Amino acid sequence: MKLSVTLPATAILEREYIVSVILDDYLGLPFKLNFKPENTDIEIVAEGKTLRLDDCFFKRYVPGHASSDALPVSPLKIWDVELAGAERFLSEKKIPVLFGWSNGECYLQSGQCGVLKLDVFGSAFFLLSRYEEWVCQQRDIHDRFSATSSVAYREGFIDRPIVNEYIEVLWLCLSRLWPNLHRKPRCFRRLVSCDVDIPYISETKSWRSQMVRSLADLLKQKPLQVNIQSWRNFLAIGKGDYSLDPYYQFDWIMDACDEVDLSCTFFFIAGHSGGKIDGDYSLNEPVIRQLIKRIHQRGHEIGLHASYQTYRSSDLMIREFERLKTVCAELGVSQVGFGGRQHYLRWKTPETFQNCQRAGLNYDSTLGFADHAGFRCGFCSEYPVFDLKNRETLKLTERPLVLMESTVLSDSYMGLGYTREALDYMLKLKHRCARVQGDFTLLWHNSHFLTDSDREMYRKLISPAINFQ
Repeated sequence: MKLSVTLPATAILEREYIVSVILDDYLGLPFKLNFKPENTDIEIVAEGKTLRLDDCFFKRYVPGHASSDALPVSPLKIWDVELAGAERFLSEKKIPVLFGWSNGECYLQSGQCGVLKLDVFGSAFFLLSRYEEWVCQQRDIHDRFSATSSVAYREGFIDRPIVNEYIEVLWLCLSRLWPNLHRKPRCFRRLVSCDVDIPYISETKSWRSQMVRSLADLLKQKPLQVNIQSWRNFLAIGKGDYSLDPYYQFDWIMDACDEVDLSCTFFFIAGHSGGKIDGDYSLNEPVIRQLIKRIHQRGHEIGLHASYQTYRSSDLMIREFERLKTVCAELGVSQVGFGGRQHYLRWKTPETFQNCQRAGLNYDSTLGFADHAGFRCGFCSEYPVFDLKNRETLKLTERPLVLMESTVLSDSYMGLGYTREALDYMLKLKHRCARVQGDFTLLWHNSHFLTDSDREMYRKLISPAINFQ
C-alpha cells in the first residue's frame, strides 16, 4: 500500500525534505507527494481513508529567511495523550505541542477519517533544521547557542526526544486507520565517543613545565603523594611509557567498550586555529600516531575534532580533515567513512553544516548543548541535514549528541557532580532513547576518568541493560 500525501504548495523543498525524513527514513513507508495551492492542511490518503494533520509552521515560514514570526508561541499547549499504546514510547503522558491544536480534542477519528491537530511535519522541521538558532542571536562566551535560550529548555522538554515521540504519535494514528500498514524495524543503539582534547598531561613535555607544575602543587599544599606520582609519570613518559598518566585512558575505554560489544569513536584535533584552546598535541607525534594505529587495529574508529575556529570556516575544516586523512593513510587506517565533532561544540546554523559537507565528512555529532544535557534537536536518531539558507538537503547526516559527561558533572554547567541525581539524570536520557528505539549518543573525554565514580558511571551508561522504571 502506498500513501498519498497532499500538502499546501508552499515551501515545497522544505516539505519534501521533512516528509521524506519522517515517512521514508524513519518509518520506511511508501508514499507519493502531491502539492495543491488550495490545501490548508495536510492530507494522507489510502484505500478510501484519510488522515488530516494541522499545518501551522510552514504558514508562517518564509523560505530562505530567518524570521521570529515562525517561532512557536509560549506557553505551549499541553496535550494529555489518551491514545492506546502511546505509553510504550512517550516519556510522559502529557506532550507539549510546538505547532498546531488550538482547542477541542487533539485527535479525533470518525469512520474512515482521522484528524490529528498536531503539526508533526512542521514541528519536526523546526527542530531538526535548528531554525530557532538561525533566528535567535543570543550566544555565550564561546559563540554558542545555549540550552537556556532554546524553546526546549524554556518549555521543559529538553530531556525528551520530542520529535521521535511526535512521529510515534503519527504512527499510532496511521496504524489505527490502516492496520495492515507495516513500518521498518528500528533498533536502539549506543553510540559512544571520546573527544581527544588532552591525550596526556601536557606538562610532561619538558623539564621546565614539569618543574612549574610540581612547584604549583607544593604551593597549593597538595598531598606529597600527588607530587611523587606526578614525577613518576613524567619520568615514565620520558621512556615512552604513558601507563601512569591519568589522562591516557584509551586502552581502558576500549576495554570497557569491548566488554559490551561497542565500538568507540575517538575524535582527534588536527589543527590549532584557536591557539592553546585547541590543545597541545600534534598528529605527527609518535605517541599520537601509535595511538591512532592501535585504535584502528582494535576495531574502533577515528574521527575529526574540528578546531575552535572551524565552525565558521570551510577552508580550515577542509585542511584539518585532509591532514587527518593523510595521517590515517600513512598508518594504514582505512574506514568506510569519517565523522566529526566541533571543538567546544561551537556551531552556527546553517554555515557549520555546509562546512562539514564541503570538507567531506560523512556525519557530524556536535548538536548537543554544552550547558545542559538532553535533546538539542528533539531527536535521538541519525538524520539527513537540511541547509536553511540554500534550501537543499545535504549529503551530510547528523548524529545528535545526547550526553557529554562534563555537562552534567561540571560546576560550570549543570553542576550535579558525582551524585545519585547525576547518574539518574544520565540514565533517564539513555532510557528515553531506548523507549523510542533511538540512538543514545554519549561523549566521555579520556581526561575525565580521574575517579572511580567516573568509571562506574561510564560502565552503567554503555551497558546494554535498560530499565524503564
